[in-house]
Amino acid sequence: MRQEVQDCHLEMDEMHDQFREDEAIEFREMQKDLEATAKNCRILQFKLRKMERRN
Repeated sequence: MRQEVQDCHLEMDEMHDQFREDEAIEFREMQKDLEATAKNCRILQFKLRKMERRN
């Protein structure tokens, strides 16, 4: 019985570790997306200022 409980605890720990790893991967992907969006925003702002000066 004790061995089964220990096995269950180990399995739960492994699941938590996998969950944290998945969250970390998702966070890094979201960070990359945010950086790309911020870059596109800066480009569009630059183009807008350029068009405003032209007009």
